[in-house]
Amino acid sequence: MFELFSTPFVTDLGDVSFKVSVGAAFSEKEGGAATQAVSDAVAAMRIACWEQGNSFQQYDELLGTKLSQQFSIRSQLHKAIENNEFALHLQPKVDLGSGVVNSAEALIRWNSPELGRVSPAEFIPVAESTGDIIPLGRWVLQEAARLVQNPKLPASFSIAVNLSSKQFSDPALLSQLKQIHKRLKGTSRSLELEITESMVMAESADINRTLTKIKAMGFKIALDDFGTGYSSLSYLSRLQADTLKLDKSFIDPIPNDQQHADFVASIIQMVKALKLKLVAEGIESEEQFNWFAAQECDEAQGFFLARPLDFDAFLASLPLGRAQVDIPKPA
Repeated sequence: MFELFSTPFVTDLGDVSFKVSVGAAFSEKEGGAATQAVSDAVAAMRIACWEQGNSFQQYDELLGTKLSQQFSIRSQLHKAIENNEFALHLQPKVDLGSGVVNSAEALIRWNSPELGRVSPAEFIPVAESTGDIIPLGRWVLQEAARLVQNPKLPASFSIAVNLSSKQFSDPALLSQLKQIHKRLKGTSRSLELEITESMVMAESADINRTLTKIKAMGFKIALDDFGTGYSSLSYLSRLQADTLKLDKSFIDPIPNDQQHADFVASIIQMVKALKLKLVAEGIESEEQFNWFAAQECDEAQGFFLARPLDFDAFLASLPLGRAQVDIPKPA
């Protein structure tokens, strides 16, 4: 079925391409059950619409539970933003040359009085579909700017904040960033803005224009999940990013898969040649940590070093602003 839509349709206005989302539901009962089956099929189609590209979803009990959870999140989300029910946790990034922790990534957490702890993987997609990601994103930027100024942090410190593609349509984004830059100007504190590779590869004119303005203010840009899209290394020279974050899927096979390790080592060297900082995220073992340190990767982040911590716990974990692991010497 999807093959019918694999090529564009020719119209008087030009070629038109379609994304197809299909939902299905079945019922062996008669009467009102048919009406319920149609309703279930529509619900399944809505889930399919959230997937990228052509997609198919069949309604079942598990999908029904998922839809019920998403409805609960949707009904509580706007109120949660108004009631300030969110918090930022910080996951440290370790400088692999010195062992110093002078940066971290901000990760949002929601502990709802009604729903309990809700995973970002569950509420972020809902926030993007409802538009609540705009006020939520504003809060994250403001809170990160407040935290990074805390005098208990190391003297020079940066917090990375993830930006959703939806936030680039926020008319207040640039003015908020200008205010934050003004507050941090002249200090040794900064925010780094993380965007995904897929956002850049979409080559949206609006996003690229906004990124140019953000860079002109002095903010650093990090390209998150590098390697999950379709960008080539030659394309990197045209990106506006200062930092690349190597996706966890590149980390997992190391060091056991020698061919893969050789490939990643070559990526590290080419990224260095482009004068970009490289962060290995998703480090989960000492062997992985030692391998990336030996390759002189710039920074590492992952559960082996530390899980995301609330701000007080993060401060307590950094009495000297250093990692709690030994950095191996390059061979």
